[in-house]
Amino acid sequence: MDLTDALRLLFALCCCAHIVTCDEENDHEPWDKDKFNKEASQTFNLVFHKYNHRVRPPQPFVEVELEVTLRHIRHLDVRKQELQTVLDVHMEWYDSRLKWDADRISQIMVNISKVWAPDIVYTNGVGPIKSLYPHNVRISSNGIVWWTRKEIVTTYCPTTPDQIRQSCAIQLGFMSNSRGIQNDRFFANTSTLVLPADFANNEWYLYSADMVLGGDNETRPSTMDVEMTLERKRSTGTAGSTQGQELTTGYVSVEGGTENCSQTQQNGDGTNGGTSLHDVIGLRLVLFIASVVAFRSRWECENALYR
Repeated sequence: MDLTDALRLLFALCCCAHIVTCDEENDHEPWDKDKFNKEASQTFNLVFHKYNHRVRPPQPFVEVELEVTLRHIRHLDVRKQELQTVLDVHMEWYDSRLKWDADRISQIMVNISKVWAPDIVYTNGVGPIKSLYPHNVRISSNGIVWWTRKEIVTTYCPTTPDQIRQSCAIQLGFMSNSRGIQNDRFFANTSTLVLPADFANNEWYLYSADMVLGGDNETRPSTMDVEMTLERKRSTGTAGSTQGQELTTGYVSVEGGTENCSQTQQNGDGTNGGTSLHDVIGLRLVLFIASVVAFRSRWECENALYR
C-alpha cells in the first residue's frame, strides 16, 4: 500500500467516524420532560376522545392472532373428568381507531376496560378462571393491540379411569359466535401452540399435543382446540404394572410431542432380570433367621464358659 492509498483509507475512516458521531448526537438529544408529558397527554386525548370500547373496530372482520403457551398441568381429576392447567394466552388484533402520529411516544398501556377486546372464552370450561396477570393491554401507534393473559383454567376432559392414557382438549372460541349472534371475528391461521422446553409434571407425561383450528368457515376459523394426550407416570420401584404392560424406565422426546419408551432387563434365557418382591422378602427372612441362630450360639458358648 503506497502513501496515496493510505491517505484515502484515513480519509474514509474519518468520514465514517463523523457520520457515526452525528447519528449518536441525534439519538441522544437532550431530554425534555415537559415536551414528553405534553405529547403523552395529547396522545391519550387524541386516541380516546371519541373512542367507544363497546363497539368493535370498524372493519368487516376482526382477525385475532392467538399464541397459547401450556405452562403447567396442575391436576387431572379422572373421576370428576376435570383438567386444570396454567396457560399464557397472547392475543393480537388491529383497531384502526387506535392510531396516531408518533413522535416520542410510539406505544401506550391501558387497562383492558378502556378498549374493545375479543370475547374469547373456554367453551368447555367447568369452573371460574383465575387470572394471574393484571388486565392491561399494549397499544402501538399503528393500531396493533397486544393482550397477554396468564390464567388457571379448569376444563372438561372425557377421561376413562382404567386407562393409563387420557385424551383432553382445551377449547377456545368467541362467546358472540357461539351464541349465533354474529360471525365477524375469527382466529388467524398463524395462531400457534407453544410448549416450553422446561415443561414437566410429576404425575403425567405429555405424550402428544397439537392445535386444531375449526368452525363453520374454513377460511375464517372461529374455534381453536388445544388437544393433548397425557400418560400417567409409574414408579420403577414397584413390581408389575397396570394392564400387564412392562414397567416404564425411559422417556424419549420426539418431534410433535413425546412418546413412551419401555425398557426391561433380560437374562440370557429371555426371562426378566432383577429381583422380585418375593425374593427380597425371602432373603430378608433368611438373614433374620441366621442372625438369631448366631446370637443363640454365642449365648450358649458364653454360658458354658461360666459353668
